[in-house]
Amino acid sequence: METIFALSTAPGKAGIAVIRLSGPAVAAAAVALCGALPGPRQASLRVLRDGEGARLDEAVILYFPEGASFTGEPVLELQTHGSPAVISALLRLLSTLPGLRPADPGEFTRRALANGRLDLTQVEALADLLESETEAQRRQAMRVFSGSLGEKCVEWRMSLLRALTLLEVTIDFADEEVPVDVFPEVRALLTSAKSGLDTEIAGFVVAERIRSGFEVAILGAPNAGKSTLLNILGGLDHATSGRVWFRDLELTSLNDRRLTLYRRDHVGFVFQFYNLVASLTARENVQLVTDVAPNPMPAAEALAQVGLEHRLDHFPAEMSGGEQQRVAIARAIAKRPEVLLCDEPTGALDSKTGVQVLEVLRDVNDRLGTSTAVITHNAAIRKMAHRVVYFLDGRIDRIEENATRIAPSQIKW
Repeated sequence: METIFALSTAPGKAGIAVIRLSGPAVAAAAVALCGALPGPRQASLRVLRDGEGARLDEAVILYFPEGASFTGEPVLELQTHGSPAVISALLRLLSTLPGLRPADPGEFTRRALANGRLDLTQVEALADLLESETEAQRRQAMRVFSGSLGEKCVEWRMSLLRALTLLEVTIDFADEEVPVDVFPEVRALLTSAKSGLDTEIAGFVVAERIRSGFEVAILGAPNAGKSTLLNILGGLDHATSGRVWFRDLELTSLNDRRLTLYRRDHVGFVFQFYNLVASLTARENVQLVTDVAPNPMPAAEALAQVGLEHRLDHFPAEMSGGEQQRVAIARAIAKRPEVLLCDEPTGALDSKTGVQVLEVLRDVNDRLGTSTAVITHNAAIRKMAHRVVYFLDGRIDRIEENATRIAPSQIKW
């Protein structure tokens, strides 16, 4: 078995970079780098040197013995300074050591699977966790990564094996009298396994929507209550009756200050008339949000998400209506919201530009996993949503599900 190594942290400049090695040669690698292998799970500050004894860096070294690491193999972790020069020098040096090679993509996780440290459900959940952008996605990934689904699979397997064993007994000893009627137990085992599987399969659709975001279209005549609903969901207005929940947070019980925090931390807004500050550039308009949000993406990154990386320093008056609406969307998604509320986002746009804006919203919904609600008078837009909510006289008239969603380019104005 070869020993593999890879940079585990994101490339680029940072305070700390982590390089991990996994395999039988990690002890020899530690001796070559810093003279000795530290004790198991004991952080040790060491000087790293190249083959000629020249000082490369100071690093915290951690050693995880076989059976007590992520991969199940001996693992060495180098916590170095996050300089690209330091990282490159160390990776070059590691590639020259006997028995070491760069890891293939996903190889650490593949070894964890092969060595029984993770099961298949946990491997998939780990991928979802690394890709998670919202709190809902993180919770969903952690629920599966904790092993709960794998434990259920073991239970179903044991139930099916037990049922199979009982049935084989009746077949193998068909000519003999079996003292116990096995069929009630077999029926109970199969019913229990089927019920658990059906529940998990039904939840798969919900889980996929949490992972990829959920898109809702809200339709209704003018003054039907659509915008009022959106304002209540977004914490901009109070419900006169009833209760409103965001997961386990009851919005109707919050005072104005806590509603402000709810809006800041969880909700992005897109309005029909953009609401951009005319004296600020696109970048500065987005920074109005990133300066107060707890975990924002950089303004330039948010604008790149909507295809406006070339318009960072342009003012609203220098942009088309569609570009201004995309700036508004970038401003909304820059805070990494879990919910994106859009009130007539295409209402002031022509059909071609409207399709472009809808494509941006679809892309944000699919790529960032942001659940999106769109109020519109354009009934054709409903076909691109997962769910359509019809409003009539201030109440929900009916709800429809779209088994298949169409692309924004297929929508006819």
